[in-house]
Amino acid sequence: MEKQETWKKRGVVKQILKDHFHGFWELHENQFPKELRGAIQEAVNKAIRCGKKYTDEWAEKQEERILNVPHRHTVFTVPKELRKYFFEERQKLNELSKEVARVIQYYYRRKNKAKQYEVGVITVIHTFGRDLKFNPHIHALVTEGALDNAKQWKSVEYISFTYLRKSWLLCEC
Repeated sequence: MEKQETWKKRGVVKQILKDHFHGFWELHENQFPKELRGAIQEAVNKAIRCGKKYTDEWAEKQEERILNVPHRHTVFTVPKELRKYFFEERQKLNELSKEVARVIQYYYRRKNKAKQYEVGVITVIHTFGRDLKFNPHIHALVTEGALDNAKQWKSVEYISFTYLRKSWLLCEC
């Protein structure tokens, strides 16, 4: 476990991409679908260029927008059977992100329709898992409560896992 943490801290994967991706791409570019080649190159170049700096800047911007209230981190995954579809239709991933926000918003709104609760949700799409295989999933940072239509805070400490799972499975993305 200690060795894994060491290579993460040193940016080994980023360095491997920086040192070897160009040669790999020259040899193997034709093995990838033409319509995905540009996106692949762009993603790798972004990882090489930005990586931690981009993540830190993004996090800083989000901190300015986040209410000073408790938050919960949730992850919504895509079943293996659907991953090929999203690999071929990358723009559909944005719809998944919006659907996560809708699922959570609906949970709060159904608690009291008259108060029109507005929950805070920030979503981030990840397309690859730790093993670097295509595994699209959405991370969501969700406030543990919401503002009502009078801008009064209503705490909600618990969101039903069963509700989230069933709603996510039924989403119409």
